This record gives sequence, C-alpha cells and structure tokens, in this order.
Amino acid sequence: MNIELTPAYRHTPLFPLGEDRATYRKLECDGVRVERALGREIVVVAADALRQLSEAAFVDINHLLRPSHLRQLRAILEDPEATENDQFVAYDLLKNANIAAGGVRRCARTPAPRSSLPKRDARCSWKATTRRRSPRARARRI
Repeated sequence: MNIELTPAYRHTPLFPLGEDRATYRKLECDGVRVERALGREIVVVAADALRQLSEAAFVDINHLLRPSHLRQLRAILEDPEATENDQFVAYDLLKNANIAAGGVRRCARTPAPRSSLPKRDARCSWKATTRRRSPRARARRI
C-alpha cells in the first residue's frame, strides 16, 4: 500500500505577469522629468517627489480599501443568500472603511482626547500616570 502524504511540489511565480487591473491616480507634484543621456531617455525623480509619493502611499494603505474589496463587500450586502452574520460583518467593515477614509485612525495606544476623560468627583478618581514620549519625540532627542 503506497500512500502519498504530501502533494507533489508545484512552483507558482511569486509575482505572476499578466494584465494589470489596478486603478491608478496621478499625483500632482513637481520634480519628475525625463532627460536624455547616452542616447537613452532617463526618468529623473527629485527627493521631494519621492517623499510626496511615499506619504500618499502610506495614507492610501492605512486609510483606504481597494475598490475591488469594496465591490466584494457591497456584493455581500446585496446577496439575498448571504447570512445575517455575513451582512453584519460586511456592513461593519464598510462603516470602518468610511471612518478610515476620513483619515481617522484610533488605536488602543492612542491617548484619548481630554474631552472624553471622565470628570473627577466623589464617584470617580484615577491616579495620574507619566506620559510616554512619542517615537517622533524620542527620535528628535537622539
């Protein structure tokens, strides 16, 4: 009796070539030009243009969902065969995407604004803790 425990290895390319279906938007920034050198065209990009590109990329990655993902969530909401739980999760993800698209990003380590802290009275008290310095403030000190 010959039982194969693991399937045979089948290589798949990490970045397969094919049709690029991504949507792009043009960033309006100066500092990109084309120059000719040794009979070839070379794209020259200024450091400030790279900084603007990286900032835009980080904002998009942190706050926006891909249009294809948004379409999938909408399809779940419109699917009559989707369970209540599926629709709840899709709706919740869309609500979070809407909030994040506005640039709001709160995480557990972010301190709450002063207005949301409880007022001190006879029923409520707390001990003040030392505030941690942000990584940016620590980097400035070095």
